[in-house]
Amino acid sequence: MNKENFFKKNDKKFLGLGFQKDEQDPFFYYYMNLANSEEVQDKGFDDDDMPKLLFGNTGINKGFCIYTGLHFVWLGCGTPEEAMEISNNIVAFEEC
Repeated sequence: MNKENFFKKNDKKFLGLGFQKDEQDPFFYYYMNLANSEEVQDKGFDDDDMPKLLFGNTGINKGFCIYTGLHFVWLGCGTPEEAMEISNNIVAFEEC
């Protein structure tokens, strides 16, 4: 299924939950920022480094993952609600 058809089928659910559509990234369809953009920029990071909850397919992994700025942590979630519940329990991202 191409991105356009995927969006037609899933926009209502994902956008209704607060996800944003990613029409540029070839691997990910939807994302949700997990940190405040201003806080991230105040610490000298770019928006690309902002932690995000993502939904997509890299060809190796598919489904929901959390992007930390350095890593993709893939989640065993079947629904956006499950992925959001896990991400809502993350209280900080800290680089070592």
